Amino acid sequence: MVKMNLLQNPFIETSFSVLIYQALLCIIVVVFLLTIPLNTAKAENNLYLTESYKKSNDYKAIAQAFINGKPILKNGLPVLGYTWNYDTAKDSVRAATAYCIKLSDEPRNKIQCKIIFLGTKPVPNNDNIETLIIRYEQQVINDLTEQLKKTGERELVTRLSTILQKTGYYKLSEDLLIDLAMNGEHLAQNALAYHWAELSINLPMALSFSNNAVSKDPNFFSYHDTRSLVLFRLGQTKEALKASAHAISLSQHPIAIDHYGDILWKTGHETKAVEQWKKSISVSKDILFIQRLQLKIKNGMTQDIIFE
Repeated sequence: MVKMNLLQNPFIETSFSVLIYQALLCIIVVVFLLTIPLNTAKAENNLYLTESYKKSNDYKAIAQAFINGKPILKNGLPVLGYTWNYDTAKDSVRAATAYCIKLSDEPRNKIQCKIIFLGTKPVPNNDNIETLIIRYEQQVINDLTEQLKKTGERELVTRLSTILQKTGYYKLSEDLLIDLAMNGEHLAQNALAYHWAELSINLPMALSFSNNAVSKDPNFFSYHDTRSLVLFRLGQTKEALKASAHAISLSQHPIAIDHYGDILWKTGHETKAVEQWKKSISVSKDILFIQRLQLKIKNGMTQDIIFE
């Protein structure tokens, strides 16, 4: 709790009216502090705008910085790390904590960043955060499923399928996409091809879907990026490199650039791969993504391609 000394002007005589004024002012200040986590509009490099936070319907979290149990203030406001648009609840929590630490000016070994909101629900101090994360994960899946039933929006199909895939519900993710993909819906075809490439299954069908998606929208970088990954899984490395290079010629998207670096590394072009990873870092604002790339630059690729 931050203590505030209000109206300490020695020239103001204490009176009943002044006491009432002080009480009202205290109430206003307390209400303001309580609403800061969801209403502050201050934005810094990695502190997201709250309007975007509130509108996001996937995984999001807010962490607040403390030192010795007391909130850390910066420019009179609590230090908060906001994250949204993550595919898993755990990643949203990890990212919010990382942003929170990064924005704090205090020594890092003394900072404690606590998750104070999962989505738009406050996190009580004594609750088990791991249990809340599991509940929150299921809540978002349920909410998106209900939205999809009501609206049938194809963007919701691909968003929900990605979240299901990343949280381990592979069969549910596939079931959501397969009918649309078989009927020629290119967004669903691209999403399913990507998921299959990630799992290294059904690769000939994945390539057929990916080729069709590219033919439907040849200027969409993401379709070429997916195609490059499917080709790589099929062992067609030269074609994979061409498709990946074409993807980043259409858009300097950090994930597409990262994938290009991955394929370069796996095909023996380590120096060029590191150049692409550094380039990806320069155009990304995602702290977890940047941290993972920094590890690859330092250690090289020590495992299979990790799809984003």
